[in-house]
Amino acid sequence: MYAICWADRKPMTIISNRGTTLPGSDSVRTRHRLIVRNGLVETMRYEKRISRPQMVELFFSDFSTIDIHDHYRQGSLAIEREWITRNWTHRLFSTILGMIVVDAFLAYRYDMSNREQVDGEDCSFQGFVSQLAHQLIFNDYEAVRTTRSGTAEVAECDGEPTHVIKPFIKHPRYASARTQGKRVQRVCGMCSTKSSYYCVNCSQPDSNSFFGICGPRSGRKCFSDHITSTSI
Repeated sequence: MYAICWADRKPMTIISNRGTTLPGSDSVRTRHRLIVRNGLVETMRYEKRISRPQMVELFFSDFSTIDIHDHYRQGSLAIEREWITRNWTHRLFSTILGMIVVDAFLAYRYDMSNREQVDGEDCSFQGFVSQLAHQLIFNDYEAVRTTRSGTAEVAECDGEPTHVIKPFIKHPRYASARTQGKRVQRVCGMCSTKSSYYCVNCSQPDSNSFFGICGPRSGRKCFSDHITSTSI
């Protein structure tokens, strides 16, 4: 650990476990001064150089990173400001979610800087959040599922969609019903009750063969049971 003090406008101190006290590059400050030349007042621009050790130079090269992160999370995203709650678990969740979103964006931007940008690709924070929200709402990828092999549990996640459910009303076959505000239902392939969703992977729309599945708000476990029965 190092404890160091250097002369700026006033004495500045820092405690660090990284860097050295060897001389670093000077801190360059741009200053302006009013001068009178030939009866006219002019502004003279000059540079003021302040010596500093390498440890201080290293600190100031990265210390603004947390401010940039906070600006994205609290200023641009601002989940806590939009989601008003007195439940501490909700508040904690919204804060952690905001941190994860910003971290993901910074990693995405870093990756984008290392490859050629595709035409029309939006690298802004607003564009990233908009695309992320759309993919989370219309998620076509199944979460990691755990299967038992003997006494050990093996987690599988191949990154490809296995079973995806979509509402009947969104299918092009029922476009007229959608424009008329009608509700489209078929028989669930698991419990035989009426369902508004179908499994994309187990259906053949071209031959009008749909495997109906009860939706997530039905309170039934038809979709999870369907995944279990087809993965055995």
